[in-house]
Amino acid sequence: MATDKSSWVVGKVLAEQARTRGEKPFIQFEKGHMHTYGEAHVMGNRVGNGYAAIGITFGDNVAVMLNNRLEYLWSWFGLSRIGGVLVGINTALKGTFLTHVLTNTQARVGVFEPEFLPWLADIEDDVLDMDVVYVPSDVYDADNLPAFKRIVVRNFDEILGGAPDDIPSKVTYRDIGMIMFTSGTTGPSKGALMPHGHLYLFGHAMETHLGLTEDDHYYICMPLFHAQAIMMQFFATLIAGGSAVLAKQ
Repeated sequence: MATDKSSWVVGKVLAEQARTRGEKPFIQFEKGHMHTYGEAHVMGNRVGNGYAAIGITFGDNVAVMLNNRLEYLWSWFGLSRIGGVLVGINTALKGTFLTHVLTNTQARVGVFEPEFLPWLADIEDDVLDMDVVYVPSDVYDADNLPAFKRIVVRNFDEILGGAPDDIPSKVTYRDIGMIMFTSGTTGPSKGALMPHGHLYLFGHAMETHLGLTEDDHYYICMPLFHAQAIMMQFFATLIAGGSAVLAKQ
């Protein structure tokens, strides 16, 4: 484990892995292209610069309601480099449950699968902070969008089109890296504010107890909005320098 806690930030971990093993296989979605550490690092830069270009700044929350896909990870990498916070949303939430998450975090930008947009349209009058939602390009269809009155729907390619330039990061292990909501068994779900150090230690613990190495190849099919997939499996793989296949949940 890195004893210098200043490196306990997902974007910094990725940058270091890209520096030392840039050509090594890292992550692919199902049978798609296997991205190297170097390629994933560039995607993190592009998305971080893309989010910055639309006004996301340090401490801003971005609501992510996606099925398992690489855009989820690119968003996490990019936001971590500019100090933005990924809000992972359970893909089963709708109605008052979805309203609670969006109003609680005051996210003005979201990244949604098109299948969840009708649920957002149903609560549009109750989520006044939300201004714009991005949809991954492979499922974006401008001719078949819900009739929003105020919220604008755009192609996520606009975010992916950010500059590949490295981003000088001032993010520390103390800063919030993600908001993850509890299951809500005793009342409304609670948004757990998770510092980057917390996220790193989740991954490190699994790396240690599973004995993960750079030679291991992890199959990840749990949903990324859950700690098991994104921290205990994916982040553990990143820290170990291994590779992974992400599948639909």
